[in-house]
Amino acid sequence: MNKVLITGITGFIGSHLASALERENIEVIGSTNSSEKVNDKTFYIDFASEDSLSEWISDFKPDAIVHTAAITNVMHADLAEIYRTNVIYTENLLNAISKTCNENVNLIVASTAGVYGNNQSDQINETAIVSPNNHYSYSKLVTEHLCNLYRDKFITNVIRPFNIIGKGQRDNFLIPKLASCYAKKNDNVPLGNIDAVRDYLSIDDCVRVLIKLILNKTQIEGPVNICSGIGYSARDAMNILERISGHKLNYFINPNFVRKNEIWRLVGCPNKLHAIVNEPSVVTTSFEEVISEIYSYYLNKVN
Repeated sequence: MNKVLITGITGFIGSHLASALERENIEVIGSTNSSEKVNDKTFYIDFASEDSLSEWISDFKPDAIVHTAAITNVMHADLAEIYRTNVIYTENLLNAISKTCNENVNLIVASTAGVYGNNQSDQINETAIVSPNNHYSYSKLVTEHLCNLYRDKFITNVIRPFNIIGKGQRDNFLIPKLASCYAKKNDNVPLGNIDAVRDYLSIDDCVRVLIKLILNKTQIEGPVNICSGIGYSARDAMNILERISGHKLNYFINPNFVRKNEIWRLVGCPNKLHAIVNEPSVVTTSFEEVISEIYSYYLNKVN
């Protein structure tokens, strides 16, 4: 494995993955949607143009491609943009790969655990019925079906990340928002549902298993959960943050932050992932440890 191309390389997962791959002496390039972030390894690519994608991929000749570029905000108001970016642009990428790469290229496409919808199981495995309840998750489910159409052309694998957290994540996501508020000792903070249970995995653990999937170069049957198998609520995170910061956060529940079709529990079954990466557990950084890391990150920014 010599070359990896990452779409969305300046995003949360993409940027961490790129850094980790480079530490393994793997050459990495990627795409960004920000012209301000363009450099010799990061390119502004028009995903609406299959020809532009084909030329870019053909010039680099990657051994693996990781597709993380997407609109990921479930509250995104422009529905047409969600489907255009997440579905149409993904098919353009798939077509470009089929035209420019051989059958040994390893494509990993990021879907979302949101495709499971409101599943109250203790742990959701990959064979569970999918029932997305927002347009972001619907768009990702369509993308999964598109990928199935290309599995006979090159190695195509779909991952379903649950809640990946860590340093550098935008603070419009709940956990970094909370860490930032505790670091700044904010008061009267508007929040949404703090009792919904989610499966949190540190970005370092996520990237580690992604690299194993990249190097694996095997077509896996069906999607793969990227998860810890352990559920925590935002209230659990707040208890940790209160203990390490010494600050008691005053907050109120803002109805505008509560989703209409709230998913109350979303915890994945990691058994398939464990078998693929040959690890008894993919968790090497605990929930409390990663919360502490995120808090320290924001505390340093304040100071």
